[in-house]
Amino acid sequence: MSQSSASDARSETSTLEYGQEPFKTFRPKVIQLCIDIGLGTPSEVERMTGGSFNRIVGVTFSSLPGQPSRYIIRVPRFPLDPIEVQNIKDQVAVLLFLSQYLPVPKVFVYDSTTDNAIQSQFVVQERLPGQAIEGILDTLFLEERLQLAIAIAELIQRIESIFLPHFGRLVQGTPMPEVLPDVSQLSTNVIRIAGYRLDIWTDMPTTSEDDLPSLLRAMCKRRREEDEDDKELRGYWERLQRMITEMESTGLLSSTKEEARLGHWDLSAQNILVDKVDGVWSVSGVLDWDEAMSVPRVIGRKPPVWLWLPGTRVEEADTVDTAGLTDEQNLVKGRFDEAMVAHSPTFLDDAYHRGKWLRRLSTLALHGFSYSQDWDRYKLLIQDWDTYLRALKEKSVPSPEELL
Repeated sequence: MSQSSASDARSETSTLEYGQEPFKTFRPKVIQLCIDIGLGTPSEVERMTGGSFNRIVGVTFSSLPGQPSRYIIRVPRFPLDPIEVQNIKDQVAVLLFLSQYLPVPKVFVYDSTTDNAIQSQFVVQERLPGQAIEGILDTLFLEERLQLAIAIAELIQRIESIFLPHFGRLVQGTPMPEVLPDVSQLSTNVIRIAGYRLDIWTDMPTTSEDDLPSLLRAMCKRRREEDEDDKELRGYWERLQRMITEMESTGLLSSTKEEARLGHWDLSAQNILVDKVDGVWSVSGVLDWDEAMSVPRVIGRKPPVWLWLPGTRVEEADTVDTAGLTDEQNLVKGRFDEAMVAHSPTFLDDAYHRGKWLRRLSTLALHGFSYSQDWDRYKLLIQDWDTYLRALKEKSVPSPEELL
């Protein structure tokens, strides 16, 4: 979600869309909450653009000696059941852990109960400097976009340099109280790795796998078992299981042991803040770590296509056609690729060749079939994969070995 300084003028639309309390009556409750948790009376309470699951309020204080003057308060849009309440502690634990390595929002206060002035769970975080790339990308000169290409490459390198013990998702790992008015009391090493979610109640058995074929097979097998009574879905999972074997036979997949690394599943222009200092753009913050994961490196190497094709969604990065890029777009992409290859010679293959197939398959294995776009994503993958296999057989496209 954006930490843009622009307030959301469509307050009534948002109120109707999410069925939440109007900001006009919510605002005084936020003021009382700030007083209750010891921050005092804010000089400004600002409605900000939130996401599908969290309402975002910005608060500013005229004078807080020794403390930041600007904060955001994240509030769930919908009532949480007991399992979802755990997500509040998971979010705090993940940000505490990541604060050792990356520019993420510092957490000051959290409450996983509803016994407070706003009658909801909440997290109070630092409001980071800078602005979301999404809001400025179209306004930048070529030289500025080339600066961003280097900055994003360096950010991705920092993210994937964080090694983790197993594949899975990052969650709270040590006891945390229901309410904590001073998060600095907690250690930064408060996470553990749980299995990827099967659903809100159940995890998949993925933390014991140490190579990508085994990981994908374990996920597809568990999904197939879950969908055993649905003949159509069972057939889908059986086809994806065969695809894993086909990927091995074509050289796209190997059973080499993979190191588990940090991955951000939505590294979009909306979730990266940048600031211009002394004429140079740099990353000032990375947001939305709610679904932080530990993944094989190739899975985390989805290229930031939105950097050279503004408006491209993260989920389209592995399917969008980049054949018709303009000269300027090719320059931006080339600058990013050059920086990544200098860091890792296998990057191009991981990002644009074998990686796109592996990520498309892993996306389905991770999320299953919950929405109509999941069916569309599956059908397009099968169609594209069958076309690719025919082209390989006819030798009209290079084999994975030839691309290395």
